[in-house]
Amino acid sequence: QSVKYVRLIDIVGDGSTKDSSGTVIYDAYPTHGTSGFDLSGIGAINAAATQPLYESWAEANLTAFSEADRLPEAAPFGDGITNLERYAFDFPADRPYSYSESGYFYSTAKADGTAVFVYCVRSGMEDVSVKVEWSGDLISWSEDGLSSEILSDDGARKIISCAGTFGKNIFFRVKLVGD
Repeated sequence: QSVKYVRLIDIVGDGSTKDSSGTVIYDAYPTHGTSGFDLSGIGAINAAATQPLYESWAEANLTAFSEADRLPEAAPFGDGITNLERYAFDFPADRPYSYSESGYFYSTAKADGTAVFVYCVRSGMEDVSVKVEWSGDLISWSEDGLSSEILSDDGARKIISCAGTFGKNIFFRVKLVGD
């Protein structure tokens, strides 16, 4: 839930007024020349930078395409990468691309049998969720047994690692779910 309105109340700042916690409020007092409002400043606590939603991203990045080619499920370059994937994974929107070209989508196996999948998503993305699943046969998929860790977040991209111990042949897939 976000704050939409704030009510400001001008008080006498001589210590006779208390806040909601019962703490005495001292303010610039007395006012000389006028008895007007004397706001000194406004601050925001825990304010997060707003990241663009898919619609804003598409409007800024896909203007050269037809309306049908701007849809989230469209892959206007014929490379198999949808616009929603380009948005979520911070891929270029102006040319064909591949997952391997990004350098962020790869899997490795550790000596102890742990399979690790590393991927990249847009930081602060609130309108799309990323779900990683694994399979041993490419038929049955599961999220069970996976643990995730954020490796880095530079404010633009977040690099995430998913790991689990499942057996010999493991496949990973990433699913995007729009909110």
